[in-house]
Amino acid sequence: MQLFLFLSAFLFLSGPQSVSLQVSSTAPQQGDFHLAIYASAADYAAGKTIIGAIKTCNDKMVGFDIELPTPGDYVISGYHDVNGNGKLDFNIMGIPKEPYGFVRPPVTKWKEPTFTEITTTVNAGKLKAKLQFKLWKEY
Repeated sequence: MQLFLFLSAFLFLSGPQSVSLQVSSTAPQQGDFHLAIYASAADYAAGKTIIGAIKTCNDKMVGFDIELPTPGDYVISGYHDVNGNGKLDFNIMGIPKEPYGFVRPPVTKWKEPTFTEITTTVNAGKLKAKLQFKLWKEY
């Protein structure tokens, strides 16, 4: 009986984890919010998301409810595609021209952040977080 309870608790705690995000932007309410979640440093470096989602920006704040496979460390990021072309636009210097952000913002805007610098730890249960997309100059 104790083994059954232990295994049940283990399966319950290691099952899908719920993340409830409230996403906003400093840009006008137009275009789409793109969300990307990375599960490892290798995936982040390769641009390989485990979850991607897109919602129309039709309000000051848009909610995303995401199910992650297990508790752990994730990068939860995204951008506000203001012009609706389906990508984050950059200027000739490589600086984003559209708002972007991370649940755990990097310490500096002067270099691309590493996975470790922007990782959010998701424990068992439901994580509630806010994500605000800002222009590069606003960081």
